[in-house]
Amino acid sequence: MFKYYMSFRKAAAYCFPFVYSLLDKNKKIIKFAIAGTVAAIADLGLLYFLTDFAGFWYIYSAALSCLLAFFISFILQKFWTFRDNSRSRFPQQFFSYFLLNVISIFLNLFFLFILVEKAGFYYVLAQIFSGGVLALFRFLVNNFIIFKKIHYEI
Repeated sequence: MFKYYMSFRKAAAYCFPFVYSLLDKNKKIIKFAIAGTVAAIADLGLLYFLTDFAGFWYIYSAALSCLLAFFISFILQKFWTFRDNSRSRFPQQFFSYFLLNVISIFLNLFFLFILVEKAGFYYVLAQIFSGGVLALFRFLVNNFIIFKKIHYEI
């Protein structure tokens, strides 16, 4: 499988050097977005399944789907996006990641209120703007604080 992956990478680099270079330089950001998208799809999918097929009240469905999405997001970000395989830092990172997400929710609500009520933005555009700014904020905190590479000196 790895052989085919490397062949594909070489072919892409040869055929589309500019695009390949751009994507390769930003692969951590791209992985961050993909992991977030996967978690969001899991969130919406489970919400829909639990509410429409399993008969749960939508509030319970939303709570469970949000919890699943959080776990999926954390695992993908830790092990795939930021390639942090440390087990010893897992509890601290989990708590920090959870706290970052709670802070992001409150910041999103605050920015949404300010942009809609004070600046007169359409709420959907305000949410897109706020979400984009907070995604960048979360990426930076994850990259430079929560999943920061620790180099041990010998």
